[in-house]
Amino acid sequence: MQIKSAFDNIDSVIVSGGTHGNEANGVYLIEEWEKNCSFLKRDSFETDFFCSNPRAVDLNLRYTETDLNRCFLDKDLEDDSLLSYEELLAYKITNNLKKDYAGKTTLLLDMHTTTSNMGINIMCDDEAPNLLLAAMVKHKLPEVHVYCIKKSDRTDSCLRSLGTYGLGIEVGPVPQGVLRHDIVESMRKTVAAVLDIVHEINTGSADETLFSIEYFTHIAEVPYPDGPFGDAMIHKDLEDKDYEILRPGDNIFYGAECGNIQYEGKEEVHPVFINEAAYYEKGLAFSTVKKQYNEFKLIK
Repeated sequence: MQIKSAFDNIDSVIVSGGTHGNEANGVYLIEEWEKNCSFLKRDSFETDFFCSNPRAVDLNLRYTETDLNRCFLDKDLEDDSLLSYEELLAYKITNNLKKDYAGKTTLLLDMHTTTSNMGINIMCDDEAPNLLLAAMVKHKLPEVHVYCIKKSDRTDSCLRSLGTYGLGIEVGPVPQGVLRHDIVESMRKTVAAVLDIVHEINTGSADETLFSIEYFTHIAEVPYPDGPFGDAMIHKDLEDKDYEILRPGDNIFYGAECGNIQYEGKEEVHPVFINEAAYYEKGLAFSTVKKQYNEFKLIK
């Protein structure tokens, strides 16, 4: 299957960090660019940036009342009964972006980190322009993983959905609230790759040759069998094995009482977000994805 897309000229790229306040590396870059933003400048579009949840950043918390990156559904933004700090903040961010970028074609690039051993990831929905943009990043940076989630309320609730086009950058492993030079540099070079690709698209210099990449599509989330901090934990055989092959019968959990627990799926999958600290509150141990291969092509 071929995935083809054209793009409207992108007028503005908006880079956000601190959507989760304890993901310090994206916040570091926002603060760096507040002092000198020459790194972000390209001739064919304007680049803006902002810290999306400053109160959570100040408190070094993922969020203060509710996850900001789940607050951007239209129906929630229109619901006057939703009055948490993050819900009101989502309303404010949405209105500000609509006012500041009215009539413009935008790309919103939201920076995140993970405690899981996932390397560099571009997160996107399965809309052809977003998936093609993500594929073009991988084509430029082969070490990147493209993680695609079917467009749904789940993807539309994310901050990145406010752009005409939207991508997430997710880099790990790094503990919550911890700065790491290698993580900052990985994030920086990925932002640069996205900006360069947008400039190439806008100026007509982007390669229009058909190319192929592997990418991963979301399948399911796997909960802990007895909740987080119960008897069962991630098995040592699975720990840090993000994007490796998980086969039926492979060990996924271990507990002093339950012993080894095996994966009961019917086919090989690839685990991601293994033992992600932020997902303990949801009782989620890891997610599964399927490897795909497709051809991609930029069209005018």
